[in-house]
This record gives sequence, C-alpha cells and structure tokens, in this order.
Amino acid sequence: DKYLDMFNYDKFFSHHHFFLAVIKSGYFTWLSSSLTHLLAKHEEVLRERPLLEFIHPDDRNKLENALVKLAHKLDVEIRVKNHEGSYLNTLWHLSYD
Repeated sequence: DKYLDMFNYDKFFSHHHFFLAVIKSGYFTWLSSSLTHLLAKHEEVLRERPLLEFIHPDDRNKLENALVKLAHKLDVEIRVKNHEGSYLNTLWHLSYD
C-alpha cells in the first residue's frame, strides 16, 4: 500500500492508544498495536479474516451502508468482537482516500 510505504505507522502509533486500521477490499492491511491487542492475540488472525467477521451481526448492514455513503468523513457506532468473543461498543471515524 502506498500509504504504508510513505509512513511508518507502527513506529508512530506504538506509543499511543489509538485504534486505527487501514482496510482494503474488506480486509485489514494494517492495524495499530492497541487495536490488534483489543481484537485478537495475533495480527495474522485479523488479516486473514474479513473485517465483517469481527462486526456484530446486527451492525454489519449499518457499517456497509456507512461505507457506501462515505464521501469525506463519517462517524458510526459499531460493536466489534474481541479475542474473548465479547462485543465492545466503538465509535468509528471513517474517511475515504
């Protein structure tokens, strides 16, 4: 990904508790270490499975609709599954580039 080549996300965000991710074609291509720790024990698990598998079933359409409507920036509340199988309430700030 051209953005990953231009900027070392891991180095910058390793000291912050931001939940950030880069998603391409429905899969995570990069995740901040804090988001990885929250959702899974290993980043590979997150990269190998579609993003929607981590979203609460009742919120999947909401996320898909938000992504379709996304023109600049959008906020949406989504429940995500962590590595223990529990769902956590999150607020996503989405932008398209």
